[in-house]
Parts: sequence; structure tokens; C-alpha cells
Amino acid sequence: MNGFYKITQSLYDVLIDKGFRVVTLGDDFKVDLERQTIFPYAHIVPMSTLKQGNVTQYTFSISGMDLVDFNKDENDSFFTNDNIQDVLNDVHNRLSQVLEFYERGASGNYKVEGESTLTAFMHRFKNVLTGWEVDITLTIPTDGTIC
Repeated sequence: MNGFYKITQSLYDVLIDKGFRVVTLGDDFKVDLERQTIFPYAHIVPMSTLKQGNVTQYTFSISGMDLVDFNKDENDSFFTNDNIQDVLNDVHNRLSQVLEFYERGASGNYKVEGESTLTAFMHRFKNVLTGWEVDITLTIPTDGTIC
């Protein structure tokens, strides 16, 4: 059974296609905190699986993020002196395109289960990353056999 490999490869490919420059997999401690990554950056955390008959549901948490740049010259009470709105808008659009790809069935065998809520985060980690996090559940046919 290699469903996990296939589905994580699919997520990787779609995230790269939607403009994330680097995609990593693992726990949150693998997030690049030393600014060595080329942004925008996506990080996939496997959450759970549910086996039901001849299908398996995989739930992943995907964080899309970018660096916040500061401008010392601007000081507006709403737009502030950074590009946080630009980062939130850009990353939201990229993750929405990933979700739409799977919702449309463009992936072939993978189907989105339920609805997905994107949750914003700002200034996370020590290098001031901002973006969105989404949990996505994908159902795939089981490629094994039951004897």
C-alpha cells in the first residue's frame, strides 16, 4: 500500500504548481526558522487517517506562509508599515487554488471531504512569517486487497 506516498506527492506537486517555492513535510519543528528558505513556503503536517472499506481518508494540515517586510517610512494606522495584507492575500489565493484543484476533481482519484476553513496566522515563528493554515481531508481508493 503506497497511498500515503501518492497523496503527499500529489499535494507537493499541486502546491509547487500554485506558486509555493518550497514545500516540506513533517511536524512544525521542521519549519525553516533560519530564513534559508525561498518564500512563499508551504508546510504539510499529516494529521490522521480513516480507513473505510475500499477508501482511505487522509487529513493534512497545510500552512502556507511568506515573510513580512517592514517599511520604516510608512506609518498608517490601518495598512501599517508592513506588507502583511499583501502576504495574507497572496497566500490565501494560492491555498484556495490548491483546494479548488481537489474540489474540481482535477487530481483524478482524490476527493475532498467536507469543507475547509483557512485560518490566518501572523508573525508566527521567530522570523515573522505570516499566512494561512488549512486542514484538508482527501479520500483515495485503497490500493491494497483484503484476503
